[in-house]
Amino acid sequence: MKSTRKTVLLVAHPASYRTASFIGAGERLGVRTVVASNSRLGLSPTGRPGVEIDFSDPQIAVERIRQFHARDPISAVLGIEDVSLEIAASVAQALSLKSNKPQAIQDARLKHQCRKILATAGLLSPTYRVLEPEEMMSSEWVGECGFPCVVKPVSLSGSRGVIRADNANGLSAAIVRVRGMLERENPNLDRSILIEKFIEGHEYAVEGVLRSGKFQCLAIFDKPDPLDGPYFEETIYLTPPDIRNNLKADIVNTIATACRAIGLTHGPIHAECRVNSKGVWVLEVAPRTIGGQCGRLLDLALGLSLEEVIMTNALGHTARVVNDGQAAGVMMIPVPGPGVLRRLEGLARARAVNRIESVLIDVNPGHLFVPWPEGSSYPGFIFAKAPHAAQVEHALRQAHAELEFVLAPHFPITAPARRVVDESL
Repeated sequence: MKSTRKTVLLVAHPASYRTASFIGAGERLGVRTVVASNSRLGLSPTGRPGVEIDFSDPQIAVERIRQFHARDPISAVLGIEDVSLEIAASVAQALSLKSNKPQAIQDARLKHQCRKILATAGLLSPTYRVLEPEEMMSSEWVGECGFPCVVKPVSLSGSRGVIRADNANGLSAAIVRVRGMLERENPNLDRSILIEKFIEGHEYAVEGVLRSGKFQCLAIFDKPDPLDGPYFEETIYLTPPDIRNNLKADIVNTIATACRAIGLTHGPIHAECRVNSKGVWVLEVAPRTIGGQCGRLLDLALGLSLEEVIMTNALGHTARVVNDGQAAGVMMIPVPGPGVLRRLEGLARARAVNRIESVLIDVNPGHLFVPWPEGSSYPGFIFAKAPHAAQVEHALRQAHAELEFVLAPHFPITAPARRVVDESL
């Protein structure tokens, strides 16, 4: 006998640690979850059946899931992280389920395309120029952007490869560095580079959901540490921010307008913006949830898991979101430097700090730390909750001060050049 529960398909990378959280949310909501992944290892952390697909061949992936749907109807499709968003959107479109269009996902992910769309919509957007893979730096367009400027690979997410340059020499060095990164990445990635004017201002992040084109803000996060470069590693998020109500409304309305301009209509939204005397500048609109373990911050702030909110929304329902009046925050533990982790000291002391809810460490001895802008992961996360945001921030910094990552130097080993012996001798 087939189950009467609704089924949500989770399209996930095999290494994603968000999959288990979504499966857990489904269990709490009474929803059945099925995982589609490009490896049997990623099909389900709990051993449930899933659908093995090839992320590099979206058409075949969609067809395999369509065949599964014919036998076992799917009610909603969710992409868990950046790499799975376009496939999830294509699947939902093929099954006539609510989702963003694949083109809108692509427009949001490609930084230069998103910049063009936002500027056309009349939103504040920095002057920019796209440097194609084989193009050389030109003094003409350098003058258009001006200094300081920011170099961004169009196809990488988060802060990877993002570098501030204050002069022509710095810009040239940043371009060389980013091109080196892209050469080492997936050869199928777009290797263009976005160069845009650096925007002064205070930075905020916004978490929300779209339902049939209507944006619901779940939280606005203050970033108390200035992100002025030369690299842009995130540190602390605090919510709710200590800002005027009219500024909150301006931020939410600007993000909602950006979503409409890009064509995003359904699903999670994580956006980044800067605010200065000219208004709200949209830096990024991503059709996904906040990255890493930071989604747990919504549990503290709202008393409801972010995964439950997203899954409820995917099924066409509204999750009741209530703030209990407390402030909450997370610190993405900064990468301590380049090297191999030998041991971590002070963890018990950090967890004992007043108002700290949890300290999660995602690395083990032997882990190789790579700092930004080449790096892509944090050692762990510290969570805190208190009546006021200032108390939360103090607790996070105090707990972090207790941690000591003991590193050993990393010496890459390369194979020696092969000796060629002249056999005629």
